[in-house]
Amino acid sequence: MTGPAMLEAKKMPEREKRYLAYQRLRNLDSLTAVLMQQVAYGDLDGQGWRELCAAHRQAFEQWINHAESKSLLVDREMDPLLVTLDGIPSDKTPK
Repeated sequence: MTGPAMLEAKKMPEREKRYLAYQRLRNLDSLTAVLMQQVAYGDLDGQGWRELCAAHRQAFEQWINHAESKSLLVDREMDPLLVTLDGIPSDKTPK
């Protein structure tokens, strides 16, 4: 979240920020479930698949931007014990 969106988020009351975070997480969760279902059943063709992937990417970006704005992400260089998304500790990740 940058520029005007960041300024607007800073002006929001805390309750509205929490609700917005909840909405973004629910949207990401819902899109992830549909995406995983389509992967499980091999339904990976066509415009619908591309649109779903684009919507999932957008929802993920919105959630990550929110997390970054809340300073929830830790710098991997400062915390060698932090585990990456693939389960490999950051100090063991190939460079």
